[in-house]
Amino acid sequence: MSVDYDTYLAGVRDTELWAVAWAGDEIAGLATAERTGSRSADSPWVAVRPAYRRQGLALALVTRSLAAMREHGVTYAAIRTVAENPHRTVALYERAGYEVGRRMPRYRKPLTAVSA
Repeated sequence: MSVDYDTYLAGVRDTELWAVAWAGDEIAGLATAERTGSRSADSPWVAVRPAYRRQGLALALVTRSLAAMREHGVTYAAIRTVAENPHRTVALYERAGYEVGRRMPRYRKPLTAVSA
């Protein structure tokens, strides 16, 4: 199902907690956050375009988003990632001051095709 831009925008919340980096007319990276309670927030999305990676942009965006959270009364911030992430996000978030609160095991199993 496709959603038009205005409908999408109507559902976007807490943009004052976001950090967005621009390179000319394109977004180089962003860190989004949304409140999960009166004093807590979750960061569901941190992304940097490939051309701008490995330059410290992700850390700057996460740091700026955390500062915006503090400025708006947030006292607890959460973020999730997978340990296997090839961009070493666990180390990135630890550099930003996050601590691992819990590890959740991930399981995988190859499946063979079902014959008809």
